[in-house]
Amino acid sequence: MVDIVVYIGLLGVMIALIANSALSIYRLFGLARVERRLALEGGAALERMVRDIRAASATNVAESAFGINTGTLNIDNLKFFVSEDTLHRDNAGIIQNLTSGARVTNFVLYRDSVFATGTQSELITIQLTLEAGNGVLRRTKNFFASAVMRGGY
Repeated sequence: MVDIVVYIGLLGVMIALIANSALSIYRLFGLARVERRLALEGGAALERMVRDIRAASATNVAESAFGINTGTLNIDNLKFFVSEDTLHRDNAGIIQNLTSGARVTNFVLYRDSVFATGTQSELITIQLTLEAGNGVLRRTKNFFASAVMRGGY
């Protein structure tokens, strides 16, 4: 009789350890999936913005918002803005979502003048913070990039 109680106790401890291990593995895979989504979305969004900024020739300062959260960048015929926690690219009325799987929690733009090779250019700096996941799987990642407009030279 004592043997059965000991075996049942050991079986209960083993089941608890196995369940805890399975939950830990599930959580790790979930975190890896969220981190991957953040890295892919943020990298692709910044790459697209930097490419468009480099190709641009001028910033429409009157229609852009610099130095504030959820800023707006209006260059040539392109506009980058945040709406409903998603970063958008508006190319003459054709709107493209740049971050559909992650929420934009911070989007700040800075503009500065740069003198290079005897001509004046504009430097645009981007600060982007994305958030993905829910509950204990929620993660936030910051992204930074700068680009000089080359369209003028």
